[in-house]
Amino acid sequence: MSRFWASDFTTWPESLFTSISDEDSDSAIGDSEHLMFKSQNMSDNYAIKALQELFAVSGRVRDCSLLSVEPQFVVGKAIRQYLHWAIDDAGLKTTGQTIPVHCICPRIPGEEIFATIMRCSRKLERLGKRHQMAHEGRETFWPTMIGFVIAGPIVCLLSLDTDPSSEVWSTDDSSDEESPAKFLTQFDLSEREQDVWNSLAVAICVIHLRDTLIELAKSYPASLAVPIIRGLGDETDDEDL
Repeated sequence: MSRFWASDFTTWPESLFTSISDEDSDSAIGDSEHLMFKSQNMSDNYAIKALQELFAVSGRVRDCSLLSVEPQFVVGKAIRQYLHWAIDDAGLKTTGQTIPVHCICPRIPGEEIFATIMRCSRKLERLGKRHQMAHEGRETFWPTMIGFVIAGPIVCLLSLDTDPSSEVWSTDDSSDEESPAKFLTQFDLSEREQDVWNSLAVAICVIHLRDTLIELAKSYPASLAVPIIRGLGDETDDEDL
């Protein structure tokens, strides 16, 4: 990210920011297009504030034990808020007909973690089939979706390639323990030593989702199943965000 953000993220390693020579060069404008964390259409101040709010979630998770609050709902809310900013900043408008490219599945009290993972996997699978039906015959772009399984302070990340030609869709297995979704990783947001890296992992996933939605809007401009370019004064209609 831009070195000009460094003063707002003083605990981050310097390696995460561009160097002075990078941004003072003649190619600085072109290079800035490759920054992962940046504002697209809104002020940098909004982008910085949104990212700071997401990075504060680890501290809030640790406070949950004192406040008798379920951590998974705190984490889920933080992800939704950052995604809402990312979509708004990208100049996109989602509606009730827009097919999501993600799902957030907090563990239900009393539910086994494996059951939560499978619930998220099945939800991704259903969304994947909806994308395949919506874009059948066009094959311009197939999104890779992300699933967030949240159990207390633990976040598990799942992914699903919606391309019907992918080998993950090669078998039609209806078993409760099988799904085309892939397990990526898991981390504990309550770990003090990993605050930056764990929150950064969540942020990277959200940026991937934003870029995916942008590509869908460009690839299928006439489809009601994808976001549209937002007009002045429009707001997102997606209540899940």
